[in-house]
Amino acid sequence: MGGQSFSFKKKQRHQQRLHTYLPAVELWSIDDFIARHDPPCPNYIKIDVPGLTRDILAGATRTLARPELREIQVEVREQGSGGRYVTELMAKHGFKIFRRGMKRGGQIQGDLVFARDEAAQLPDGNRLRISPHPGTDT
Repeated sequence: MGGQSFSFKKKQRHQQRLHTYLPAVELWSIDDFIARHDPPCPNYIKIDVPGLTRDILAGATRTLARPELREIQVEVREQGSGGRYVTELMAKHGFKIFRRGMKRGGQIQGDLVFARDEAAQLPDGNRLRISPHPGTDT
């Protein structure tokens, strides 16, 4: 039995193949997962799903508004339409570009890391501390 390429996007009719099995995957939006399972709000999110970034962010509007969320890393070309969209959306939620990805051929490519303004306040009155290394205190 050969391997199967998987994509969330619909394939064109001529690209579809019949398979004897289909992989079953539960899909949740970020907001729905948090509402259903009640984990602590993440302070860091990484999105690296080409072609689905807008959909993922659309399913995270409540989470994006929460002050506990400090950083979001998104795989997107900054100068492309997707990068401009993500940058504008993040700004609406109080995020700004904090760090950019690698340079290739003189152009910035890859990840954009967005962080809240250092003056942002947590509900308990404490200030957020933006770490240059997500997941650490340094």
